[in-house]
Formats: sequence, structure tokens, C-alpha cells
Amino acid sequence: MRLETFDTLGSITTSGIIIPAGVVEALERGIIASIPYAIVIATTATAQIEGRISAAYPWVIIGASVTADAAGVLTVCLPEMRLNCTAWTSGNVDAGILLP
Repeated sequence: MRLETFDTLGSITTSGIIIPAGVVEALERGIIASIPYAIVIATTATAQIEGRISAAYPWVIIGASVTADAAGVLTVCLPEMRLNCTAWTSGNVDAGILLP
């Protein structure tokens, strides 16, 4: 397993795009059923993990929208994912996913 981290966000912004190679195929084939994630919010902010199939499609929320430290599992994994941070005041927001 390997940890894939999104960028550290220090403002109202979105992270870089993560392309988790092989994970989508593994999910489709039933090899794995979920991807663990963690979000650490050291500020006042709202953060959510979003995904899309490709640049031709809009971003959709695939992880819970949270305002405090949170952990859970993504049951949907898309070819492109990012962390979106809104309602930020100061400090940092970090997130990561654990890939097989």
C-alpha cells in the first residue's frame, strides 16, 4: 500500500490532480472495495475530495464535505481526483488517500 497525498492547501483553492494508476481497474474488477482517506483541517475551512472521469466531465464530490479532521473510505474512485477547499480563514488543509 502507498500513501498518495494531495497538495497542502493554505487558501481557498483546489489541489493538483491525482491520477491513481490501476486503482480504477482494481475497483471495477472487485479486487478492492474502498480507498481509505484522511483530511486534516488545522483552520476554519470546508474540504472535500472530488473526482471526474476526464477533463471533458465536471468535478463531482466523492468524499464527504468536512469542516474538521475526518477519515473514511471512498467507495468511488475516479481517474482524476483532487481536494477542494472552501470557506478557508487561515492555516493549512491536508488530505491523503491510501492506495493498494
